Amino acid sequence: MSNYKLRECIPEKNPNDMEQLLSAYLTIWNAPENIKFLSLTGKPFTEPQVREWFSKHLSSVVKYLIAEEASTDKIFGILVMSLSNLNGVNIGGVGVLPEYKGKGIGKKLIQESIAVAQKEGFKAIGTQVYANNFRMLKLLLSLEFMPVRMEHNMGFDGTDFVHFKKYLQ
Repeated sequence: MSNYKLRECIPEKNPNDMEQLLSAYLTIWNAPENIKFLSLTGKPFTEPQVREWFSKHLSSVVKYLIAEEASTDKIFGILVMSLSNLNGVNIGGVGVLPEYKGKGIGKKLIQESIAVAQKEGFKAIGTQVYANNFRMLKLLLSLEFMPVRMEHNMGFDGTDFVHFKKYLQ
């Protein structure tokens, strides 16, 4: 898939980004194939809930990296990352529309987040993944993320979290 671009979406600076990101976020995060790996409760995300998150993110250092079609600007992949001089860099979620999965989009988004962390001078980047999300576990290991700890019974179905960290050079 070569007709797409990656970019940072900045909702507080561009109202079109806000509406486009909100719509894509709700579609991607609520897709049945994704929600089981992106929701702590298993319940769908709602527009008011996500708008509130976005408004809170605007006052913190959160970046939204998106994959979108070059010709239509349709967002089909989103990575949410936080950057903090106190807590470091964390990938809070990666989602791709089901029909775009298996095409390397998630990998490209994670690679871009690594580049952002390096550019900002951070020495590591972390994330957490449900232990039954085998595709993401495999992807993170292929990108040299290392498991650093587990949290048990974190998901709505009792699934464990695996925390990963990649040390940057």
